[in-house]
Amino acid sequence: MADMDARDRTFGMDGPNDLLNKLRWEYQNVARMLSIHSRDESIGSAYFALNAATTCWHLCDWVIADLDEKSSWPIKVAGAVITNGASFIDTVKTDPAMRAIYQINNAWKHRSLRKGTYVSGYRADNWLALPPDGMDAPAMRFLGINVPDIENFEEFSPNDMSSCQYIGPIDIRPLLLRAIEWWETTLADLGYL
Repeated sequence: MADMDARDRTFGMDGPNDLLNKLRWEYQNVARMLSIHSRDESIGSAYFALNAATTCWHLCDWVIADLDEKSSWPIKVAGAVITNGASFIDTVKTDPAMRAIYQINNAWKHRSLRKGTYVSGYRADNWLALPPDGMDAPAMRFLGINVPDIENFEEFSPNDMSSCQYIGPIDIRPLLLRAIEWWETTLADLGYL
């Protein structure tokens, strides 16, 4: 069976730019919800983070569908010549932030991951950071993920994460911002922005 254009079922969202705007909106909601201190209320930040990871990863599908429709292959992304959707996905996964997003999205979608799709070292969690003893400050809730040191992402091979140095759980916001920046650069390079 041939693929069918399903944009009549996407509430008016038509292309990669629309999905990028949705991702930016979800990021803002993660940040807003993390400012709420009680777990019952801030659990919404986890919902938005999962939605943001899903939106971020599914941008791949939207770009591939658009490039297929326009017969725009080959393209150049991150210095690599890409000839089809599968090689586009492989190239996206070479960026450590996008690899982390892929892991979150895949785990969220399937809950169980097969050998070969599970990468050691990632752990997304929702925790409460209490103020140091003697400080009169509210507890803060964070969504975090163990990822390679964000300042030194380029030093690590995304295909061999076992050799990475981890800095422990970090706030999810820098990871999402890094992924948004990756998409902004890539979409600009492809002529979408």
